[in-house]
Amino acid sequence: KPAYEMYTSHPDWAPSLHLGHTEVKPTNTARYERRESRKHQKTESKPVVDETVIDDPGDLIPPVETPPPEDEPDQRPMTECDFCQLRRDEINRLLEENRALKCELSQRKLDEHFLKDDHVKVKYYTGLPHFEVLMGLLARVEPYMTQRSKILSPFQMLFLTLVHLRLNLPMQHIAHIFSVERTTASKTF
Repeated sequence: KPAYEMYTSHPDWAPSLHLGHTEVKPTNTARYERRESRKHQKTESKPVVDETVIDDPGDLIPPVETPPPEDEPDQRPMTECDFCQLRRDEINRLLEENRALKCELSQRKLDEHFLKDDHVKVKYYTGLPHFEVLMGLLARVEPYMTQRSKILSPFQMLFLTLVHLRLNLPMQHIAHIFSVERTTASKTF
C-alpha cells in the first residue's frame, strides 16, 4: 500500500514525477518504526492530572487579600491595556521624531526644495538670477545629460557642476555637501 502523499517521513513515500533514476533501493522500515514508537511514548508519557473532586470546602484555604497601605502610591499590576497605551505613546513619539528627522534631512539635502523661492541662494551658489532660470537651464541640458549616477538626480548633477564652477570649491568638499563619494562628484562634474 503506498504512503499518504503528504506523509514525507514514511519510508515508502517517494516523489512520483521525474525521479531521475530507475534503480529502486529497498527502504529500511526499522528507522521509521523507531521514530513512530518514540512519538507514541511521548504522547503516552504526558503527566496525568489528578481529577479528584474535593467535596469538603473547608479543606480549601481561601486566598487572603491584603489591602494596599494608604500612604504608598498605587502599585497595582499593569494591565494589558496599560501596556498597549504605553506602546502607542512610544510609537507616536517615534513617528514624530521620524517626521522631524525627515524634515531636517530635507533641509540639508541640496535639491530643488533647497533653492526654491530663495533667489539669494540661487544667485550665490549658481550665479543665475532666479530659480526659474535654473529650471529652464535644466530643461535645456537634461536630454544631453548621462544618468550615470543613481544617487544624484539630474537637478543635483547640474547644481553640483554650477556650484563647482561658481565657487571653485574642492571636490572633496562638494562631495561632503552632497553626501556622495568624491569619485561620484568628480564623475558628475
